[in-house]
Amino acid sequence: EMIIDYDIEKIRKVLYDFSISTGVTIDLLKEDFTPVVQNRSTFKGYCSRIQSTEKGRAGCKCSDEYLLKRCQVSRRTEKHFCQAGLINVATPVIYGDQIVGYIIFGQIRGDLDFSVLREDIQELGLDCDKMEQFYQNTVFCDEERIESLCNVAAMLISYILFQNMDHKAGPSHLS
Repeated sequence: EMIIDYDIEKIRKVLYDFSISTGVTIDLLKEDFTPVVQNRSTFKGYCSRIQSTEKGRAGCKCSDEYLLKRCQVSRRTEKHFCQAGLINVATPVIYGDQIVGYIIFGQIRGDLDFSVLREDIQELGLDCDKMEQFYQNTVFCDEERIESLCNVAAMLISYILFQNMDHKAGPSHLS
């Protein structure tokens, strides 16, 4: 077993660059789902407004936990639509045979029509017409582009594991 010490500033920069270049938010989490690096500051109009409500924040948290637990069980990349109608993706960071963390990315608009979300948006007390504009301005990805983002995320995992770790005796964990 090993302790993995990451160069957090390097990882923060790489994940920030991913977010800026793709328009997709990406975070690195420890194996217990606590954040190592978060790029929540890159939340765009739609998500920031969903997150501005207590019910919206709670729904986002439950959605992320559900996705991460599915990923933990399957030990593979998992994706789903969050409660706000956007696609989120989680992929495990595996070293040897142990999950040492997760990369989670999202804020991706798929082909879901906003009309199916209107009632939920109204329940949050948000202006549906404005929210639809924000929704339409969210990054759209088809299945091929989502797969490409997954491939880039896998390369980021390799970078994180093999370029930024220091091996020492002890249990495996993210610092």
